[in-house]
Amino acid sequence: AAIALGSLVLFPFHKLDAPFVFLCLMVIASALIAIPIPRVSGRITVADTFVFLTMLLYGGSAAILMSALEGVAATLIISKRPRTILFNSAILATSTFFTSIVLNLVFGPPAEIAGSGRFTGEFFGAICLMALVQYIANTTLIAIEKASKIKESTWNTWRTYYLWTSVTYFAGASSAGIITILIKTYNFYAVIATVPIILIICFTYQTYLKNIEKSLEQTEAARLHVQELS
Repeated sequence: AAIALGSLVLFPFHKLDAPFVFLCLMVIASALIAIPIPRVSGRITVADTFVFLTMLLYGGSAAILMSALEGVAATLIISKRPRTILFNSAILATSTFFTSIVLNLVFGPPAEIAGSGRFTGEFFGAICLMALVQYIANTTLIAIEKASKIKESTWNTWRTYYLWTSVTYFAGASSAGIITILIKTYNFYAVIATVPIILIICFTYQTYLKNIEKSLEQTEAARLHVQELS
């Protein structure tokens, strides 16, 4: 609540425009097409791409509020409990808060990183750092909560169910970086040309999850077989 309130106070209302509203709609739409993670109630979406894009275009406070919106939209599909909705929204907003703080400390204001509109070493480093911090913060917070539900250690939960999701964060950050450069070079409507990228990312998520689910089924079958032999 403190992070959301602070972000609202620092929100760049002078930058509020139609493209920002479009990003809000894309975040909601992406959150509604969430892909479930096997054995836990967690879900992943391509909304991270639009959250990262918001951070690079409008700054950290706007991205934090966008993450909170994603949490609400994604949770409404699986639960209507206010506590669950607020909890998931809080996790995403807090993760993005950490990402914004780290980017500010290392590279300066996130909205100014792509100021030149060109790919540079600094811009590439910022994209990688943005993905890494978001990945670590988000998956760690979620793993702590999920571990308590499935009665496993936090480390085993994170390693089994969330370690592999790093590809989704780096794919989302890379896509956001490409889209940002296109917008800086041409205009915001260049986003339309990136739709195939988003669809490819979504397909990649589904493929990874199917492989993970199949692996878990094989592991469980082997465990039951060992128990029978014992």
